[in-house]
Amino acid sequence: WYTNQQHNDALATIPPLSPFGPLSGLSSDPGSVNTASGFNNYGFTSPGTIVWWVACLHQPTGCETPAAKHVKVEFIINPQGATPTVPVSGGFSQMTTCETAVALNGTIQVTSTVTCPVGETQKWYTTLAGNTVVTSPFTFDTDVLTDQDLYVVCVTAKGCETLIRKKVTFKVTAAPANPTPTTSTFSPAWACQGSSPTSPATVSVTDMVNCGANTEKWYEQDGVTPLNFAGNGNVAGAAPASLSTLMAGTQTYKVVCVGPAPLYCESLGKATITFEVKPAPAKPAAFTITPSAACSTAPSVVMTNTASCVGTQSEPQTPIWYANANDATPIATGAPNMTP
Repeated sequence: WYTNQQHNDALATIPPLSPFGPLSGLSSDPGSVNTASGFNNYGFTSPGTIVWWVACLHQPTGCETPAAKHVKVEFIINPQGATPTVPVSGGFSQMTTCETAVALNGTIQVTSTVTCPVGETQKWYTTLAGNTVVTSPFTFDTDVLTDQDLYVVCVTAKGCETLIRKKVTFKVTAAPANPTPTTSTFSPAWACQGSSPTSPATVSVTDMVNCGANTEKWYEQDGVTPLNFAGNGNVAGAAPASLSTLMAGTQTYKVVCVGPAPLYCESLGKATITFEVKPAPAKPAAFTITPSAACSTAPSVVMTNTASCVGTQSEPQTPIWYANANDATPIATGAPNMTP
């Protein structure tokens, strides 16, 4: 085997058909070629065409095929693929998402936004040097906070790839801290049931949840339906400023902490907030006042009544007297004890 330069030198000798000599050529076939940029093993640049010339050597005499009859052998080094173009926004249709709980086994699919020159195609690998290939759309875990990397090259029509793979990273944005405390009440924690001057249909409340620098987001008891109270100073999704007292029982709400824009990620844990509406007592049983009538000119006499309320030893009830049906303040002296 001879290099192209050695073959041309042999042709330049006088006479041109004289043997060039076996020790001047390659001792064997090339075996391998350095296709990296710069000079390869035989002095040829890449990409390009490497030319060798082959002669036959008669070993007993040392005579070989004249240079003019050498057989030409060519080896083509094709250009590598171009460097992929990654947009400023990143190489995926979505570069990040909010963290989800491990128990949910959450994933997200994204597509490639990388481009290669016309005539070249993308090829994606899972590692910088490995051979595992993946195709768009790509699936990433949403419960992994470490970088999730893929590597892309451009491939020419000849199958040649970009020499150095381009890394594209998908990141999961950590969820904000959970609200504290995880269970809480409002202030006040309870109110009386009713719709009267002393027991209004709504009561002003202050929530006791703390999200620090993040904001609160409120849900119904199911933790899925956003809280959407109307009126009374309430804002959808925010902590209620007032609660209804029309129905007795425990009202339960869920709260998450929400991180900053643009993702507004929610905390993985929810706080449970309760408010109790205590049932209103039953109306007093029928009772009598004695005397029930008197003459306007008669002197005042002592009055008695049989008014009573149903209660228990642990939760006693007592009658409260008002001068008028819509008064907000009871009679200071209690039940009337003298006729007018």
